[in-house]
Amino acid sequence: MQSRSNTVPLESYLNNGIKNLMSHAYKSALSNPKEALFIFRMQKVFGKAEKKRSDYKKKENLHIPPFLISSIATDCNLACKGCYAHANNICGNAAKEPMEELTAEQWK
Repeated sequence: MQSRSNTVPLESYLNNGIKNLMSHAYKSALSNPKEALFIFRMQKVFGKAEKKRSDYKKKENLHIPPFLISSIATDCNLACKGCYAHANNICGNAAKEPMEELTAEQWK
């Protein structure tokens, strides 16, 4: 059993995951100058976004997640490898009660 002192806060874990992902993307794009420039700019954008999230957390105690996963609909009948919705049994089952879905206007 892991003690509380060894756990990593979710926010730090997600922010570090983004940094790690961008670092690997940058290394793989070095052979393509345009792609490398795009990745470098994205790293700067993600850095600014992390600072904004941190500022909101400090000033207003408001947690803003580093990224968001949104599902347009819950009626998918596929079982794609790695699908979080299928793994959590929230799609593809007609026997379940239908879930309320957002309108196009609400998505905007």
